[in-house]
Amino acid sequence: MHETLNMMLPLAVLLAAGVISTALLPRFGIPAIFGYFCAGVVVGPSVTGWVPMSDTVELLAEFGVIFLLFDIGLHFSLKQLWAAKKDFLTMGPLQWAGTTAVIAGALGLLGIAPVTSILPVAGALALSSTAVALQTLNDRGEQGTPMAHSATALLIFQDVVAVILLALISADTANSDSATSLTLALGKAALSIAAVAVIGRLLRPGFAWIVGAGLDEAFTAAALLVVVVTASLTGLAGLSLPLGAFLGGMLLSESEYCYMIKTELKPFRGLLLGLFFITVGMSLDASVVSAYLGITLAVAGALLLVKGVLVALAARLTGISAAVSLRLGFTLGQGSEFAFVILTAMAASDAIAPTLAAILTASVVITMALTPALAPLGDRLSARLAARLLDDDSAGDEASRHVLINGASDTELTVASALTAFGHRYLALDSDRKAVARARSLGFSAGVGNLNDAQLVESFAETPDVLIVGRTTHKDAQALIRRLKQRRPNLDIITRVADETDAVPLRGLGAVVCVAPKDPDNRTLAIETLRYLNVAEDDIQAWAQRFDDNPQWEKADKAHAV
Repeated sequence: MHETLNMMLPLAVLLAAGVISTALLPRFGIPAIFGYFCAGVVVGPSVTGWVPMSDTVELLAEFGVIFLLFDIGLHFSLKQLWAAKKDFLTMGPLQWAGTTAVIAGALGLLGIAPVTSILPVAGALALSSTAVALQTLNDRGEQGTPMAHSATALLIFQDVVAVILLALISADTANSDSATSLTLALGKAALSIAAVAVIGRLLRPGFAWIVGAGLDEAFTAAALLVVVVTASLTGLAGLSLPLGAFLGGMLLSESEYCYMIKTELKPFRGLLLGLFFITVGMSLDASVVSAYLGITLAVAGALLLVKGVLVALAARLTGISAAVSLRLGFTLGQGSEFAFVILTAMAASDAIAPTLAAILTASVVITMALTPALAPLGDRLSARLAARLLDDDSAGDEASRHVLINGASDTELTVASALTAFGHRYLALDSDRKAVARARSLGFSAGVGNLNDAQLVESFAETPDVLIVGRTTHKDAQALIRRLKQRRPNLDIITRVADETDAVPLRGLGAVVCVAPKDPDNRTLAIETLRYLNVAEDDIQAWAQRFDDNPQWEKADKAHAV
């Protein structure tokens, strides 16, 4: 009993510190991540000593990183990545290689890190924070814009690099010149990927059975099981646990249950990742930071400057407009949460001095905290640059909308076909597993999900800005619109009703309603959606004519593109 209490009290202190810090600091524009870090510094061994570092605390922190990598894997859609292949394959390598080279050169000239450790340290510092960057974009309502797509592609590339760095460090090859060690690590990684792929294939029928049986608790447990099993596989191979979690998430990213899994695991990820940041603060030696405060601030400033410039330069070389490139530099100039893991691991193995690790870790945290404050400055500077250069590229950020479709019947798939024709991104969600399977077999982007789950919309990396309500009764439509408007007031909602009487209460809830007493061709909702998205009327009628003439309308291809 006494030992259990000794484990519970530190956890209670950690949770209380996290709640207090994240409840207060965001009111002053300070990100929650910085709040977690501050909480860890205060309760950690170097300040109050209220919570000692223990195996239990470190295990919880490790699970935070595991869930983060699994969630990143779930968003690692190969189809979406292919659409942004230029940003992923060109801008990503340019930015990371260029930033790594500059930081490595600075570390080498200053002689502050062992020669064998310069590359992994520089590579870690060249990464940007997925959590901070995407949250900054979401907070500013810029999800779904071309800039957000470019930022996401770059962050995914960096996440892949982080996984590779973690694998190499866990295999103890970072300080080795032996090609044999590297080959062995890559061989283990290949076997782990194969094992995870097999298990992923075996688990998908299990998810189908659980959803069909309506076993909600079992679905949550199965999702947790996937995370633990895939992470354990790479752990058994001597590689990092997060690597396996990433692979597991990536394999499930193309499944129809991906969106339900994201929703179920979001609370676990948020809580455990918060504990991870708290433990980072706990591991920081406050006496070292205070003794080298000037150096820490200088490193943070240099990191923001170097990374911001090189991110903008890589974006510009990729063909992105000057104004958007500048904003990307301000958005992605911070350090990454993966730098914490890599620097901590290297310090523990004596690859770098603990003092250097403490200074670099604190510098990374400062850059993460400053990012939300620097983003508005990037907006002002990019606006001035766009005006001076008459850069029209930046004006197209809102041209493409991200649309969420409730339902996967013929009516909703007609809407999806119309959206595809005019370059708008969409996702169709339906609780009917057979309807989703049919839609996916036709090439549509569809998944199993129920919008009555209030957290589902919030689980997307790219928050939808338009919702099409279909496949529901008038009463259910009212309840759904009311619920979503409470959580997402800026969400544009479009729906269809049979008569004007039904339309009045829905309009009162803020929905855009089209009245269609009879719609045998399932075109009305699609046409009204295109009109709402400001598609030219001539183009809409041309699409409608092709829709009537083409018996293969339901195929999710570009056949109807204007």
